[in-house]
Parts: sequence; C-alpha cells; structure tokens
Amino acid sequence: MTSNPKGCSGTRQTPCPPVHGYGQAAQTRGATDIEALEPRSRGCSVALLYNFERPHGALDHDVPASRYHPSPRAMPDRLPEPVYDEGEIVRKVSATKAYVSFKGRLWKVPKAFCGERLAIRPLDRDGHYGAFFGAHHIATINLTNKQSVSDVSEQVSAMSPG
Repeated sequence: MTSNPKGCSGTRQTPCPPVHGYGQAAQTRGATDIEALEPRSRGCSVALLYNFERPHGALDHDVPASRYHPSPRAMPDRLPEPVYDEGEIVRKVSATKAYVSFKGRLWKVPKAFCGERLAIRPLDRDGHYGAFFGAHHIATINLTNKQSVSDVSEQVSAMSPG
C-alpha cells in the first residue's frame, strides 16, 4: 500500500484499519453509501480513507485523489464588478440586509448578493422584472404579487415585496 499524503494536521497519516476486520474489499460499498466507516473522532482520517484509499466504481475503481488536478488559474481575492449597460436600472444591495429598492418597495434578494450591484431588467410579461448579477438571472420581481417578504421562504429564488 502506498503512503498517504499529509493529513489535516500536516502530519503523515497511516492507512486506516478496517473497522470490521474483513480487509479492504469489505470496506468498499456502493456509490450511495454516505456513512463514514471510521468513527467520527478520526475526522481527517475518514477523508483520507475516502479520497486516497477507498476505490470508487464510478472512477473505474480508482481513488478520487488520482483524478484531482489543481487548477492552473489563481482564484482572485474578489471577483471583478459586473459591468452593466448605460441606461440600465442598477441597484446596490445593502451590505447587511438582502434587499433592493425598486418601484417604491423593498424586494428580498439572496443573501449571497449583499453589498453587490444588481441590474433590474424587464422580463417578457407585464409587471415581471428580473434581478441580474452580470448576465446571470438570480431572481424575479413580480409587481402583481402582494405577498410580504415574511411569507416567502429564503430558499425560493423568486424575490418578494417587503
């Protein structure tokens, strides 16, 4: 068996022993198995087992680590500001509250967009507008809907009046 890469603590990890005594083949289960075979107290070693030792059928019985390659592109500290066309309706989402003001009302937006600038663009039906982050349609404003923000789940992508 090959040596394991460094674990979460930065030290080399040793292979995880089978918890039931049947060896490596008995450790492998179906792709839908999400239970860790090691006790929770081993934390990092469970991830090491899953990624560096446990074969996966969907990968021709290779381990996930054999398929991983780091991206050659560096991740920027901050994504560039989206550029909107002149004349577009642009609103900045509050840094602390996920709302934008449009047509005299507050509209809820996903929390991920706090502090960001969004474009409000008309959609194909009267009274319907889309909130866009760059080219990405992130939510819909329905001016014909009288439902309050508190009645709408935050999991829903459609925006609601406040």
